[in-house]
Amino acid sequence: MNSQEIRQALEKESQKRGWQTRWDRDKEKLEVRFDEAHAPFEVSIPRVVSRIRQEKADPQQVLNDMIRQIQIVVEAAKQRETLSLTGKDEYVYPVMRSTSFPVETSDGKALVYAEHTAESRIFYALDLGQSYTLIDTGLLEEAGWSQQELKEKALFNLRGLTQEAKLDVVAGNHFYFISPGDGYGASRILNHSLLQMYAQKAKGEFCLAIPHQDVLVMADIRNDDGYDILQQLTLAFYRQGDMPITMLPFQYKDGQMEPIFILAKRKPVNGKRKK
Repeated sequence: MNSQEIRQALEKESQKRGWQTRWDRDKEKLEVRFDEAHAPFEVSIPRVVSRIRQEKADPQQVLNDMIRQIQIVVEAAKQRETLSLTGKDEYVYPVMRSTSFPVETSDGKALVYAEHTAESRIFYALDLGQSYTLIDTGLLEEAGWSQQELKEKALFNLRGLTQEAKLDVVAGNHFYFISPGDGYGASRILNHSLLQMYAQKAKGEFCLAIPHQDVLVMADIRNDDGYDILQQLTLAFYRQGDMPITMLPFQYKDGQMEPIFILAKRKPVNGKRKK
């Protein structure tokens, strides 16, 4: 299926469900709006095409997945009208976003967030089962929680999630992937004990990447080829992810992260650490 066919198929499926659509020609995104009270769900058509081609996926299955994601967002929006954090301590988690991600909801409510690096921010989510909703200051005040309390609860719950990583060895370099499909893959970058464990057993330079919200990449770079490979896979993940964060990997040393720019000659250049 080409871009036009994918767009038309999504428009047709949206119309069946009573959703309105608008095509943004400049951004090549299809906006799907299910009511006037909530921001539209944006679908990047080039990103969908890239996913189909790179993963050699069944186009119809990808479209079905996209419709299911929109349906989950619709249900989450309906639940949000009666949301409360009270008694929900075990269902809050941190989520990673790019620094360009909006810091307030479509109706002007300030979201709770914290700085992470020059490339990323930490937001907080209430898990709803099939989806989650980002926590705003109103929800926090209603529950009587401070931001510090929210942070502590979220990190505690994060540490309780599976930390199992898949290992791939490429050109002598070790790459570990955590992508459990729970929406908090990239959030594992906040589990410092996990990072320290892998950093301590690394024989080369230890690097990290969070190209999109559903994956954390940990890399033991043992030769120059490793930097090229890390750059390529980070870019590939960034293009495929539904919620991209950053194309820049990080060097992790002594508990600190620095973004690194990988040049064509395979030499990493450290960025400036965000204070």
